[in-house]
Amino acid sequence: MVRIAACSSHARPGADDNRYAPIQKYGPQDCVASITAIVDNIDQVFDSGDADMINKMKSVFGMESLSDGDFAQAIAWPSMFQNLRAGSNADDGCSWRTIHLLYNACLHISRECVNISAVANTWQELNWDPLSGSNDFWLFCTNVTNLDAPESITSVDYELSSVTNGEPWTNLGNYANYIKKYLIPAACPDIAVNSTACANTQDADYWADTSNSGDRSYLYTTCTEYGVYQVAPKHGPSLIANPLQVSYTQQWCDWAFAPGQYNAISSTPNLWRTNKYGGYNVSQKRLAHIDGDQDVWLDVCYHSNLAPLRYSTSLQEETDHPQLLISGGGHHWDSNALGSVKNITLEPQFIQNVHLWEIRTVERWMRECTSCTIHSTRWPHADDSDRACFSLRIQNRSCYNRRSIW
Repeated sequence: MVRIAACSSHARPGADDNRYAPIQKYGPQDCVASITAIVDNIDQVFDSGDADMINKMKSVFGMESLSDGDFAQAIAWPSMFQNLRAGSNADDGCSWRTIHLLYNACLHISRECVNISAVANTWQELNWDPLSGSNDFWLFCTNVTNLDAPESITSVDYELSSVTNGEPWTNLGNYANYIKKYLIPAACPDIAVNSTACANTQDADYWADTSNSGDRSYLYTTCTEYGVYQVAPKHGPSLIANPLQVSYTQQWCDWAFAPGQYNAISSTPNLWRTNKYGGYNVSQKRLAHIDGDQDVWLDVCYHSNLAPLRYSTSLQEETDHPQLLISGGGHHWDSNALGSVKNITLEPQFIQNVHLWEIRTVERWMRECTSCTIHSTRWPHADDSDRACFSLRIQNRSCYNRRSIW
């Protein structure tokens, strides 16, 4: 059997407080530093318990009507927040409800946002192939670090300075301006920024809607066995604020899947249902593990920084249990190509060699299969020349000129 698996699912699920680590490590450091410092100040305000100051802080972003958790989630949308779904009632017309999750960036080159692209592009959507990815995250950071912002924006940096002994929250104005002037209006047109209609998740009836969808299936699997709830780390710098904890996401699960006659979910995901297959050490002959070292999913995948160091000690081991960590690679970067084998040289060096490695890996598997044939019941669209081509490949002879099933 032939198996290839890039990590979009999880080698080891659980609460994920490392999701933002690749952004912190590889992102533009002036942008990362600005968001980190602002989030640290936001946490100070939440920790103070001062309701008036908390409300004032939310109002800077135009979101004083939101709960603490929804506010923290909404301002994290541009960076990477990807936690199930949000929304309120089914008739609010909010476009956040129609996508898998919750983020966007504004294409702000100078002082104005000249183009709002699809409402779902962050670090995870960066890709070497411009037809498959988006540069929105870089452009979001251009907003946050805009050196030429007018005084009406930069003066906002001082609005909460009483919390920091008179020191400004550098780039707070840029960040808040992007959220309330561009992100929310783009996500939810004709809905007031200071409204629960767009970023509110505190609607139990919404979550309890049993209409079948891919989102609901994903939510059920997440609630019952995957977890991977995004949570703010307990220690160290963070790009997301402290109200984002397990309980914030778990409440969506409780609302969505109330105990019924035939089913009830547990109070937390049963991670053993997935981890029983090996967790970080999941292994099966001819199962290939392919990850990107800058993928935000990395630390719940085979090549996680929390897993043992991966390297192959013999060609037979590599053939039976192939694994590859793509240097500089992001989410699913090996999943698209620039066409046929003859065009592979047009791809970036590391991606080109990932695809060549995948081809070699499958070829070695095929050569181990000395008695394989293509049966029409297995491959109903294979014709005689396809079968001849397969036979030639087993014999290490070329048939690249076929339209090709390889």
